[in-house]
Amino acid sequence: MAAGAVVRRRLSRLIARERPPAAVWLIEPEGFSLPSKHTTLAVLTAGATVRALGVRGGSLRAATLRAGAGIGASRVYLGVHWPTDVIAGWLFAEGWLRVTHG
Repeated sequence: MAAGAVVRRRLSRLIARERPPAAVWLIEPEGFSLPSKHTTLAVLTAGATVRALGVRGGSLRAATLRAGAGIGASRVYLGVHWPTDVIAGWLFAEGWLRVTHG
């Protein structure tokens, strides 16, 4: 999980996508927008947790999808991410989980 977070941060700095306009922010964000840090970490955490509990397959994917959707929707609502940032965070985390855990 920690390695995935480090790679996400480096990727975000490399892409350097700007956030939505500050006029719509309900909170003060930090860093760049893509991929969403909170979405990525929520999906990585959910994936690691359910794997540790022995869950695999569709139930694992459902847990990560729910975590990513819930956290991601909150970030869009708060005005600090574009919807595509959230999707990218979820896809990055899903890919990371598949590569590192099969």
